[in-house]
Amino acid sequence: MNTRRFIRTTSALVACTCLACAGSLCAHEDGTAAAYERLARNKSVVTQRTEQGEPVDATALPASCWLTVEGTPIDYPVMEPDDATPDGWYLTHDAWGVPSRLGALYIDTRTSSTRRHVLIYGHKAGSSKRMFGSISDAYEPQSFERIGSAQFLDRDGWHTFSPLCALKVPADYQAIQRFSWTDASCVGMFAHDIARQADARSSDWDTQSLAAARVLTLVTCTQATPGGHERTLLLFTEQEGPS
Repeated sequence: MNTRRFIRTTSALVACTCLACAGSLCAHEDGTAAAYERLARNKSVVTQRTEQGEPVDATALPASCWLTVEGTPIDYPVMEPDDATPDGWYLTHDAWGVPSRLGALYIDTRTSSTRRHVLIYGHKAGSSKRMFGSISDAYEPQSFERIGSAQFLDRDGWHTFSPLCALKVPADYQAIQRFSWTDASCVGMFAHDIARQADARSSDWDTQSLAAARVLTLVTCTQATPGGHERTLLLFTEQEGPS
């Protein structure tokens, strides 16, 4: 499926196509999991350099971005496709470009890692908790309450985002597909409008959303079977963001 072109022509959040592969991951994917664990250890070195004011050493990672979400197993590199990346590449390839049914986390091509709204896609692999499988039910209040802060590494360093809300939406949900604003205050209104519709949200969502300078949205399939038409959105906010 030509995912990037499909998104641009139909505005559907289709890049997180779910997979019926729970418990049947091939040997390569088990090896990939081990590689990710080794890479996570390298990530600590990058973190130390960042805290000391040194530039991020992208050579230590297969990508310049990384996402960790407290209260979940999410701790992965995030790919940022460019014009040379084949459409839908990270649906079927890992961060090293090797074929994998788990794919890789990646940023919507209509935005970037340093924009005010960063939208990241990830697979739900059957009943597996890998990739974004652990947040597919985040719209349920009891599941949302277990989710902590998101640590996101972009090209400028590490950022902390607080969980704002989660909701279950149709695949063509338009309200989340906004990425550019002329006025920074519009970001807060955008976050507030989404949170107001949410199935689960933080206790101070009203104040938190309006104070947002930056929004991080994670997208995955809601269903555990392929071909579903619903998506789970999990939103986080940062109080200070780029201009």
